[in-house]
Amino acid sequence: MPEKPVQKAKTRIADIPVTGMRAKRPSEGGNARSVQPAATTRRRCPDRTLFRITPAETGHPRRFGHPPATVRTSPARPERLPAAGSFRFSAPLPQEKTGDERFIPMRMTIFSLSLKSYRAHPKTNDMFSANTYEQRRNELCRKIGKGLILLPGNQNAPNNYPNNAYYFRQDSSFRYYFGLNVPGITGLLDTETGEAALYGDDFTVEDIIWTGPQPTLREMGAEVGVARTFPVGALRERIRKAIALGRRVHYLPPYRGETKLQLADLLGIRTGALHDHKSVDLMLAVAEMREIKSAEEIEALERAFPIGYAMHTTAMRMCRPGVVEREIAGAIEGISKSMGAGVSFPSIVSQHGETLHNLRSDGVLEQGRLLLCDAGGESLEGYCSDHTRTYPVGGRFSERQRAVYEIVLKAHDDVAEAVKPGMMYHRDIHLLSYRILAEGLIGLGLLRGTAEAAVEAGAMTLFMPHGLGHGLGMDVHDCEAMGERSFDFSSIAQRAAKSATCIYRAAWRLEPGTVMTDEP
Repeated sequence: MPEKPVQKAKTRIADIPVTGMRAKRPSEGGNARSVQPAATTRRRCPDRTLFRITPAETGHPRRFGHPPATVRTSPARPERLPAAGSFRFSAPLPQEKTGDERFIPMRMTIFSLSLKSYRAHPKTNDMFSANTYEQRRNELCRKIGKGLILLPGNQNAPNNYPNNAYYFRQDSSFRYYFGLNVPGITGLLDTETGEAALYGDDFTVEDIIWTGPQPTLREMGAEVGVARTFPVGALRERIRKAIALGRRVHYLPPYRGETKLQLADLLGIRTGALHDHKSVDLMLAVAEMREIKSAEEIEALERAFPIGYAMHTTAMRMCRPGVVEREIAGAIEGISKSMGAGVSFPSIVSQHGETLHNLRSDGVLEQGRLLLCDAGGESLEGYCSDHTRTYPVGGRFSERQRAVYEIVLKAHDDVAEAVKPGMMYHRDIHLLSYRILAEGLIGLGLLRGTAEAAVEAGAMTLFMPHGLGHGLGMDVHDCEAMGERSFDFSSIAQRAAKSATCIYRAAWRLEPGTVMTDEP
């Protein structure tokens, strides 16, 4: 488990108190083992960070590098976020008594553009205030204007028999507007009257024997500002009556089989025709709202980042010859459950990082190889973290490995410095990372010609076939259930480009409040 200061993780992003040791630069005759005292000071986020695994002496982990810093967590006196600009989440490693000082470059970076300052506070529940959800629902109704908006929550999904379900994961859009993290509830909005209603069945006496006392739907509705609640059976009649009156029923493209069957029954259409009748207006409106994160959403993301941090630093400590990849994957998944709501996606832990989504994790770590760890966790509110890192098995890179690693690190850092509101994701950010990578690979002799020519010819897709980053929020790939990777966007490309959100990355424009990952 991580050190207590890391687990509470109240370190703020900017103006953090730092003290410690400074690594000598090569020009000063230093190497990875050379450190010297540094004066106590206060700094903004460092541009380059090296982490040292070493015994804890004062109860606070140490971080070494240039600029020098040791982060001290201070739950009693949280710091403010910067009022504007990009920021990095940089936090210390848990400690380990190895007798060896191993330096591993690492950075966890998430962009949030031009945010208002706020103070963090302990979170005791997994919902925002009722007013937050009321405002979101009212804004959505204004955007759509006419008809009903149908937002089904997810149901329990059986694993291998009905009473043995997978861990429940709520539909992100339902939770965004109605806040409830329980299965079997559907939300309905009347855009013309502003009425909000919840449909679901209360627990029976037989259910309560197994589950214990549970709140009623009316009680749960009151927590999120919804006064009108009905049994599930009343929803079909309400929808069919609206359809008979010629009213439009807006719904998002479904992605689960249970939801497809539910919608088909409510709407009276074949499951195969559901995508033909999905509401593009609703898709774009929801994406536009979820794209811009409020201050309290950023706080929820801030609670997810330390979970990912603890997962990755645990994977670092376990990255030794003879360890099975599955052992690491299992250990970090346990951390995600103990600190939050679980993993934000199945962890990718593999020495075959060239296979982008390799979930086998059955390899045995070998000295001299590299381990890719792509993993993240969710906060209790359902907000995600996602970090992709590569570690040397045994703790040290070879010269060749370090040279390539530094190229990737430079692309990561230069993008972090360059990003700002108004930029276009593909033209200004993704292609920038390609050019930086190409310049580094040319320097190593792995490419010939110029960086511009390599990017223009498409050569960089051989080295980075994925995008630099993606939206991050209540989904690890935010809003992807309604995005370009979920169905053909050709018929709505122009409308999606005008909307300019993360669901269509070719035309994604970064705005104040946008959150994206940085994963070259």
